[in-house]
Amino acid sequence: MLLIPPFALLDRWLARSAADSAVLLNFHYDDVLEVLSRLLLGVAVDETWYRAEYPAVLEFVALSPDETVSSHFRRHGYFEGRKPFADRWLGRRAPPPFAALKVKMRLSIKRGHLDVRIERDAFMEFVGQILGAMSVDEAWYRSTYTDSAQSIDSGNFASAAEHFANRGYFDGLLPFDIDVDEDWYATRYSDVRDAMAAGLATSAKDHFIRIGYRQGCRPIPPP
Repeated sequence: MLLIPPFALLDRWLARSAADSAVLLNFHYDDVLEVLSRLLLGVAVDETWYRAEYPAVLEFVALSPDETVSSHFRRHGYFEGRKPFADRWLGRRAPPPFAALKVKMRLSIKRGHLDVRIERDAFMEFVGQILGAMSVDEAWYRSTYTDSAQSIDSGNFASAAEHFANRGYFDGLLPFDIDVDEDWYATRYSDVRDAMAAGLATSAKDHFIRIGYRQGCRPIPPP
């Protein structure tokens, strides 16, 4: 799985998209697809099953050097009603179908763009369902975020996955470990060494996990 955008970035996008009141959101349809496709980076794809279930995808991927089976699902297949894996694959929960969100959208054409209006609560409920379909490394999550582990052990949440979907993501937590280019990261973000000197982080990677991710920092150089 790949890095999903932190909630801080999503929240800023939602704030810019607020319509007449905080109750409604107003944005371009293509922007909705882009945001959801980035959230879907945290959803596993069974590539073997996907190829067999949707053989037409193979031709598309063969003709598109920048595409993989997984990226096809996240950029195209999901919005066409395709699933990432078979029912009950490895006990995973599938993301909600895009059609369930689309029926709640009010669509209109403005200045050549397809515009969307939707209630913020409805959109965020849908986001929460996608978060609930993400893979969460239970052992890593609990050992990395000890306060969250205590909340889980206290019975407030049934698992790390449930904590992440309902609380952790919105607090800037990661669902699983991420590789960090330590040298590049420490050079790219000047406050890393200051944070380490102040005892706020023990390494560049620790800074990313506890501070940088929620601020929108990259763990590795851009491609």
